Amino acid sequence: MTLRNDVTKTVIVTGGNAGLGYACASTIAAANQGWHIIVASRDASRGATAVQQLRRDTGVPTIDAMTLDLASLASVRAFTDAFRARALPPLQAIVCNAGTQVLRGTSYTSDGFETTFGVNHLGHFLLVNLLL
Repeated sequence: MTLRNDVTKTVIVTGGNAGLGYACASTIAAANQGWHIIVASRDASRGATAVQQLRRDTGVPTIDAMTLDLASLASVRAFTDAFRARALPPLQAIVCNAGTQVLRGTSYTSDGFETTFGVNHLGHFLLVNLLL
């Protein structure tokens, strides 16, 4: 994809493929036509579907999906490497929206952390720190 000359900033929305994250990405797209929006989702297919719908709904072509699984610190590191390799306009904001809640029992991330803590806090903490 070639970037438009008037695209001056980039925003990442984690969990931007559904719910509040999708609404946030849509609102940012509608209000900030000069921004490149990255919808970060753990499911590549759902991310791509959300991007197609966002582009249709907002008319903004500079919305892309990238895979990010906050339950895996390796995935967070791979995401930040891939993000930097894309040479997008400067990162202006990160919307740390993605989250999970384990309702029954206890589950753990691939790194051995309790899932809710690993995804909702540690994954975002690492993401933000790697992108600072």
